[in-house]
Amino acid sequence: MISKKLIAQRKWKKENKEHVYKERTKWNKDNIEKVREYKRKWQKNNNEKVEAQNLLNTAIMKGIIVKEACSVCGDIKSQAHHPDYSKPLEVIWLCQQHHKDLHVKLKEAATA
Repeated sequence: MISKKLIAQRKWKKENKEHVYKERTKWNKDNIEKVREYKRKWQKNNNEKVEAQNLLNTAIMKGIIVKEACSVCGDIKSQAHHPDYSKPLEVIWLCQQHHKDLHVKLKEAATA
């Protein structure tokens, strides 16, 4: 169950995207070493994900895979979602918002 506080925070962030983006960008610039360390740890702990992302990016650069529009709304600014990291070239193309929404749903389903 999601708390009322968390729901309120998500609503505020959604309504103030520009402010949140500016603050996050500023924090990242001011804390570049923390950001780099976080990325190093994440990559170390998520080797399968990193490998899948690298293989997909290489396939895109070589023209083996063609980036597609969001499968939900058709937005051309899409991201690849890996339903199964053991199949790195099998992806679902989603815009940033639909990709985020999918991960929220997956996380909620995992905790239910």
